[in-house]
Amino acid sequence: MPPFSYVPTAKVVVPLLQFNNLNFKAMKTTKKKSKTTKNTSKLRNGVSANGKNQKTGKVAKKSQLIILLVTTRYTLVTLNMPTNYGGRLQYCTKIHDMMVLSTWFPTPAPTLASYLLLITAYRKANEDVQAKVANAESVFNTAWEKLNIATKLLRSYVQTICDNNIPNAVEIATSAGMSVKSQGSIDVQNFSVKSLAGGKVQLRAKILNSRSAHEWQCSLDPTDNSKWYVKIIDTTLQGKTIASDFAPKSLVYFRHRTILTDGPTEWDEIISVVIMK
Repeated sequence: MPPFSYVPTAKVVVPLLQFNNLNFKAMKTTKKKSKTTKNTSKLRNGVSANGKNQKTGKVAKKSQLIILLVTTRYTLVTLNMPTNYGGRLQYCTKIHDMMVLSTWFPTPAPTLASYLLLITAYRKANEDVQAKVANAESVFNTAWEKLNIATKLLRSYVQTICDNNIPNAVEIATSAGMSVKSQGSIDVQNFSVKSLAGGKVQLRAKILNSRSAHEWQCSLDPTDNSKWYVKIIDTTLQGKTIASDFAPKSLVYFRHRTILTDGPTEWDEIISVVIMK
């Protein structure tokens, strides 16, 4: 489910005009607001956009075709998770309640029933901390980790729904209690996962700094932070690696973070793939 592999493009076939003994600028695209427009007005040596030489009046021959990719803009679903307990509880509860009422989410993963149980566990864990129950702090932190991961998985699910309904993407995201961010296809994806034949998976990540390393993890149960070590994937200096020996047709979750000189970054969004044979 790579969040950026879905960026739609429209293929536009335009004539490439071949000019004999003339130098000219290649056609280029410029952005105006959210639309992409072709700018061919500035051509050298007096050649206009229609291929006509302004001095001789002759029109160049159409000798071949080129294909321009005109990219459209898409909606990136984002989370604005608060940093304190009260804000987190209220935010996650809002996401649950709004998704329950919305008709856009028939099969959320995780289910909204299980998500509500995680919210309840988080609230109960905080009550135990206030009551100074033994080991309450550890239980509270674990409850938050599970709820945080589940919220990110729901974000990924909502993103998938948006990708399949681009004209209604903003409405879909906001109906889940989440935020949106308009992105262009020129943005580089932070983390991507691709299933390969033979039980292998290709992992790629954006390089933030030349002096950095990349840590990769996988899990069969992403809601349990202790189960992110189902298979050891070596840390790499390059922003890509191949992980192998996965069971065919299994659903595996992956995450990545960059190790910088001053410490690791936050984990990227979790991505799941079904392993190919």
